[in-house]
Amino acid sequence: MTRSARRVLARFLAADLHPPLGEPGGPCQVIRRIRDEVPSEPLQRRLIDEVEQGDDLTNPEAARVYQVEQERGIGFIKKLLISPHAQYRMDLRSVTVDDVRAALLDFNKQLEQHRTDDPRLHTQLTTKLAYGDNIRFESDARLSVVFAMKGGAATIITTFWTGEPAPRVPARGCPVH
Repeated sequence: MTRSARRVLARFLAADLHPPLGEPGGPCQVIRRIRDEVPSEPLQRRLIDEVEQGDDLTNPEAARVYQVEQERGIGFIKKLLISPHAQYRMDLRSVTVDDVRAALLDFNKQLEQHRTDDPRLHTQLTTKLAYGDNIRFESDARLSVVFAMKGGAATIITTFWTGEPAPRVPARGCPVH
């Protein structure tokens, strides 16, 4: 399924946040999220200034905007725990929850394929999964997802479209809503 087809499908499925993560995405989406979620106006202004200047939010700053989001999993992953940093990156880079699920489904398929094709790699990956080590996986759609497993839940640490730079604020700025 193409990236655009997944986005259309995501619009018709239950939303994760309102607006959904990564929809429409970009720095203006992050700024809207800051305005909606950060009650302190001075903190809002500081965070918005950082985004407008093209600076990244730190993990503690992202945690002021986003809370850990729990979503249904896919395959052997029973649930997704999306960290504040990952949510920030998803909004910034137009990555939806369904994009992440599709990438993890690709991971699951490749893991099963390695069981017979490359048993050594299969063992390395299942060991990393069992110990909760970070795993970076690039899906067929070129979405990289960094995650760690614990008790059937995958904590999404970060995600990005491989080879694509982080988007910048438009030259005319973001529209105010």
